[in-house]
Amino acid sequence: MTERSQRRQSGAALLVTMMVMLALALMGVTTLNSVRGDQQIAGFQARSRVAFHAAEAGLAAATAALDGVNAPIIPTGSLGDGVTYPNGQPAYAPDASMANPVEDLGATGAQGMNLRIGGGGPRYQVQYWKMNVQGTAPGGSLSRIEAATGVLRGN
Repeated sequence: MTERSQRRQSGAALLVTMMVMLALALMGVTTLNSVRGDQQIAGFQARSRVAFHAAEAGLAAATAALDGVNAPIIPTGSLGDGVTYPNGQPAYAPDASMANPVEDLGATGAQGMNLRIGGGGPRYQVQYWKMNVQGTAPGGSLSRIEAATGVLRGN
């Protein structure tokens, strides 16, 4: 290589290396932003699931109290303890957006159970209720569940 061509190329390798380093740095920043966004979305989904499970717990508590005579009451409660949930506990309550969170859907005879055996046996009916429960998570997520449930009763 001649001295003149060597002078022309001096610094070109440095320039190319700096451009490659800049491109890699931009790719790194873009990747970090993408990962941060994914973590944020995962957090939103986790809080949403916690709120949904809290609403399911409220629905389970209400259906466990069904006695077939009185209208069910959706309790207000929370899950876990302060150690498990240091930033606040998930909670459930009757759905505040509904004017009547518990609605009587009526009663119907149970299939095959409407016959009076021996003329004096009991008749069975299924009493149906519609219940609306909401669950909340510490991050402010809210989940609502509407379910119809029934209880078998004899009369």
